[in-house]
Amino acid sequence: MFVVLVTGPGRPHHRLAFDKTEVTIGSLPSCDIVLPPRTVARVHALLARSRAGIMLRSVGSGDGMWVNGRPVGAPVAVGISDRIQIGAYQLAIERAVERLPRIVGVDPVEIALIEAIEKGDHSSRLVYADWLEAHGQTTRAEFLRLQETLLVMEPEDAAFAAGIARLRELSVSIDAGWRGQLARLPT
Repeated sequence: MFVVLVTGPGRPHHRLAFDKTEVTIGSLPSCDIVLPPRTVARVHALLARSRAGIMLRSVGSGDGMWVNGRPVGAPVAVGISDRIQIGAYQLAIERAVERLPRIVGVDPVEIALIEAIEKGDHSSRLVYADWLEAHGQTTRAEFLRLQETLLVMEPEDAAFAAGIARLRELSVSIDAGWRGQLARLPT
């Protein structure tokens, strides 16, 4: 339950609100906060809520992450006054949010599919994509299918870069809460 402000070169700043205990940061489209891959690992870092507050830890980066100008090695607590830098991007915890509304559909079938996905039933993703397409939500359907395709591709594959670019195009018109709720990390 916190808000992160993301700023960086060539992109307008944007705010992302999270109603979850762990938020992934990286270049994979399935990350909660997606940054360009040049200076960012596929899954670079993790913001996790704990009793101590919000903790930032490196996941796959090895380096390239600073808090208030100091390199981050071990997990570190971050708060509103801290500035996080990952590659050329700056992140700041803006504020805690009391309660965020869950992003769910009104149709009971859609609710059941989303709940199944949240519980780890990944086969429900393609069923949900079919359902979305049947209900005229082709952008969301394409987004889910493309996520699944990218998870099995190698980053060196020429189609991978095109897939990432298309996923980013699609994500502009899709609610961040819905994307965050259905995020999937590689297994």
